[in-house]
Amino acid sequence: MKVYTKIVINMEKGSVEETECFEYTGPVAECKGAAEPKIDKKYNAGMLAISQKQQNIADEMFNYFKHGVSYNPYDEKGELTQFAQDQGYDPEAQVSESELIGQQLGAQSELIPLEVQSEKERFGQQTERRGVVSSLYKDALSGVDVEGRVSEHRAGVQQAFAKEGEINARNLSRYGIDPSSGRGVSGLRDISIEKAKATALGETQIRRGAEQENFQRKTVAAGLPVA
Repeated sequence: MKVYTKIVINMEKGSVEETECFEYTGPVAECKGAAEPKIDKKYNAGMLAISQKQQNIADEMFNYFKHGVSYNPYDEKGELTQFAQDQGYDPEAQVSESELIGQQLGAQSELIPLEVQSEKERFGQQTERRGVVSSLYKDALSGVDVEGRVSEHRAGVQQAFAKEGEINARNLSRYGIDPSSGRGVSGLRDISIEKAKATALGETQIRRGAEQENFQRKTVAAGLPVA
């Protein structure tokens, strides 16, 4: 069979312009060119140098991690090398990176229970706060007890004017005037009128104040700004 070593093709015409080949008889696996493979010694030397440098960096990092220094202070027997002794390497005083990581992990593990407890307390505070907020929201929507405030006001006015009536009766008696006389009745009538006015005025103010307070409560509950 023919083994082509050179083929020149005219791309514009799509034709073969030149060929070089030879006849070969034998196993296909042995069908190969006669030229010896080219070895780029400069390239290979450069790649070898890079590989050695990378290995040296890896060794230094490993030694820092395990021993705390850039070199291996121990020989094959596990004893300190002369170089390590000359450098003053002390296995007891030297802290390696692996030991530091172990200490950090130990410190973090001690903090875990404290962090868990702190998180529980924070969750408890949030739960309690949600209960308070829910209660406040419910109170804001339910509004104030208007009639209760009015009743308290009436009781206060009644008590105040009852004392006023007693004082008026004593004053009349002191001057020798019968409280049941015309003058006495007139005085009691005046007190009753003032009592009615105080009661009506107070109730009006209470109801208006309650309406305004309820409006403000609902405004806050709705998340709107309060003027």
